[in-house]
Amino acid sequence: MKIWLYIGFGLTALWLQLTLAPLLSVFGYKPNIALMILLLLGFRWRDEWLFLFGAVLGLMMDVFSHGVLGLYGISFFSAAFLSRYTGESIYENNLLISMGVISALSFGHGFVAVSLFESFYPEIPWWEWMFFKELPLAFIHGLYTPLLFLPLVWLEKRLKLTELLGIAL
Repeated sequence: MKIWLYIGFGLTALWLQLTLAPLLSVFGYKPNIALMILLLLGFRWRDEWLFLFGAVLGLMMDVFSHGVLGLYGISFFSAAFLSRYTGESIYENNLLISMGVISALSFGHGFVAVSLFESFYPEIPWWEWMFFKELPLAFIHGLYTPLLFLPLVWLEKRLKLTELLGIAL
C-alpha cells in the first residue's frame, strides 16, 4: 500500500509542478512544488521509502527541466535525507516551524543542486546563484508551505494515513 501512496504523491507533485508552479511565480521565481512536497513528507512521515521516492521524483523532474539527468535525482535524494533527519528533532505539527524548516531545507537543496550543476558547467557563478536565486526561492517556499501543509494534514486525518504507513506523528 505504501508504494501506491508514494506513486500517487509523486504523480500529484509532478502534475502540480508542471501546471500550478508557473502560475505561483513571484518576481520570476517559480516555486518547486515537488521539492516542497518531498520535504513535507520527509519530516512528517520519516519512512524508509522516502529516499527512493526522492530519487525517483528528482529523476522525473530532470526529465521535464534542464536535461542534466541525475541532477535533481541526487539533490532530491539528499533533500529527502536531510528532511527525514530534521523531522526527528522538530515538532512537525506546527505550521510556523514547518515554514522555517521548509525554507532552510530548500536552501540546503539549492546548495547541493547548484554545486552539482557547477560541476557540469564551471562557468556558473556559484555565489550569485546561491544568494540571488536560491535564497529568495527558499523564502518563497517557506511562504507557500501552508498551501501544501494544511491539505496534507487534512489528508492524514481524513484517510488515516499514519495508520496505513505504520508511523506515529
